[in-house]
Amino acid sequence: TAMDSEEGESLWEHPVAHVLVKNWLKTESEHDCASPMATALCQAYKGKLVSKMAQTNRGAFCLLALSSTTDANLKKSIAQELKKGRKELTKKCDGTHTKGYEALLAAIPK
Repeated sequence: TAMDSEEGESLWEHPVAHVLVKNWLKTESEHDCASPMATALCQAYKGKLVSKMAQTNRGAFCLLALSSTTDANLKKSIAQELKKGRKELTKKCDGTHTKGYEALLAAIPK
């Protein structure tokens, strides 16, 4: 996707870009407005939110922000993907730099 460079460098691991995306998503959800960024990300990563977006700890924080969208249809779709990816996320909690994964796991509806 356009979110990843040809060199394999991920937007989700970039020290500045991931914060920009996370804050953009938070702003969309806090202002209960249209969610163009959330919609675009859900379309681009449909079925791959956990495997692509949460491939890194920083990306997990972005996915957590995405899951806070006020768009009911997007929220439901994201929750379903997170439930399916719970096992994969749990495995990523072994080791260091796991706060994003831990926060994301805590937010997954039971």
